[in-house]
Amino acid sequence: MLEHRPQEVQDARGTPIGMEAEPTVVHQREIRVVVRLIHRNIAPRPAPARRLPIMHELADLLQETGQAHHQAFIETNGFDPEWALWYADYLEAKIPGHIGREVTRSELVYLLWAAMKAHTDEESAEPWPEYYARFLGGD
Repeated sequence: MLEHRPQEVQDARGTPIGMEAEPTVVHQREIRVVVRLIHRNIAPRPAPARRLPIMHELADLLQETGQAHHQAFIETNGFDPEWALWYADYLEAKIPGHIGREVTRSELVYLLWAAMKAHTDEESAEPWPEYYARFLGGD
């Protein structure tokens, strides 16, 4: 039986990037680029006329998820260091209809984390649900 081993991810200089350590700004940019390239190559694209409503629906779903998460963690005012895991559990069954493909919980955790990092790094004024929807949608 073959043993599955995750591939080591390296930055442009060949230094391994581990998920256990906080990535540097350079690593975060590389992660965003890789995630977007992978997503664009495997995610089917809806017809352009339908694209805008899908992104709004996805943003609404993310807003709903955020509100549900806040309610679940009301005693800590929504603070949860493992928020991406909670969001992924909540979204796993709902999100394929919004992005046009099945995703694993692990992929959702990674994409949500990457979206959060990109939104923070870019200091975007765009509301997080809309930004994450575009990020998850591959735009």
